[in-house]
Amino acid sequence: MYVNQLDIAHREKPAMDKPVGFDLTIGDFVVPYGKGTNAQMYFTWHVDYDTNDLSAVYGKVNSHGWDGRMTISFPNRGDGIQEFEVSGRLTDEFPNDTIRSELRSSQLAPIAGYQAQLVKTNRWNFGKLGSANNYDHVHKNYFLRVNTVLDKDGNVKSAQYGKIYGDFEEALTTYLNPEPNSREIEYDMEHNLGQGGKNFYFTY
Repeated sequence: MYVNQLDIAHREKPAMDKPVGFDLTIGDFVVPYGKGTNAQMYFTWHVDYDTNDLSAVYGKVNSHGWDGRMTISFPNRGDGIQEFEVSGRLTDEFPNDTIRSELRSSQLAPIAGYQAQLVKTNRWNFGKLGSANNYDHVHKNYFLRVNTVLDKDGNVKSAQYGKIYGDFEEALTTYLNPEPNSREIEYDMEHNLGQGGKNFYFTY
C-alpha cells in the first residue's frame, strides 16, 4: 500500500484556476509543482473576493470576504471519489460519537458509487453572504478509484482503489493499493510503499 500523510490546506496553493495533478504514490503534486510523476487526481482552486471599494475616499480596496472552491477531478473515465463517514469512534475527544466498528473504514473499497468530481466550498463574508463550509475533518473520509480502464461497454476492466482519511481543510492521509483490481484497502504498517515508510511525517 502507498501511504502518505500530507497537508494541502496549510501551504500556499501551487496554482489557481488550473488543474494541478497529484501523485498518490509519491504523495506530492506533479512536476513542476512537486516531485510527482503520474497524476491520479487533479486539484483546482478558485477564489472570488467580495471587495469593499474605498478607493474614492481612502485610495484602496479592502477585501470584505471570499468565496473559495476546491474541485477534485480525475484524468480517466471511470475514475472517481466517494464520501464515507467514520465508522467508529477514533478517540475519546468525541465520546458521544456512535461506535459502530473498531475500524475507521471497511476493508474493501466499494465497487460502484464513485463520482467524477468533488467540490469543497469555504465562504466567509462578514455576515453579508453568510458563512458556508462543507468540510468536516472529524467525520468525512473518501474512497478512491483511479487509473481506471473501461471496456467497450463501459464496465471497469482495470482500476486501482484507495482511500483518504480526513477532509481537506486539515492534514490527511492517502492510501493507494498498488495491485490492479484489488479493492483491499486495509493497511499493513510494515509494508508502506509510500515516502514516509513506517514513520508518519507530513510531506509538507
